Amino acid sequence: MSKKDTFISRLNEIILPMMLPDTSKPPNTYDSFYKPILEKLGVSSAKDVDALRLALEEKVLLLSEEVRMQTIQDFMSGKIKDISEAPLFRENGSVKNIPDNLAPWMCFIAWLNARGTELF
Repeated sequence: MSKKDTFISRLNEIILPMMLPDTSKPPNTYDSFYKPILEKLGVSSAKDVDALRLALEEKVLLLSEEVRMQTIQDFMSGKIKDISEAPLFRENGSVKNIPDNLAPWMCFIAWLNARGTELF
């Protein structure tokens, strides 16, 4: 089993904190939230971070597909009446209506990208 596959299976067991980071604060502000998650996942090197990024990409793609399918159903049923009510709606360069199941993963990825190899 590759390192990426190991991380994919471990990601299903991880519970990420529900928060929206304050982008005015430096990324290391969130180390206390996310470094323990790296430890639980077994990330111990920059090479592991690269494999984790690939695993996270796969995880977010899967979650995005679930959001897409639910959105289609909600449009067809009339639950969503206007495109601006749709999840992941883009407006003026920002993303609106980020679903609760996707937001923590996006925050984790943003932190990981910001911290990068500084972690090791």
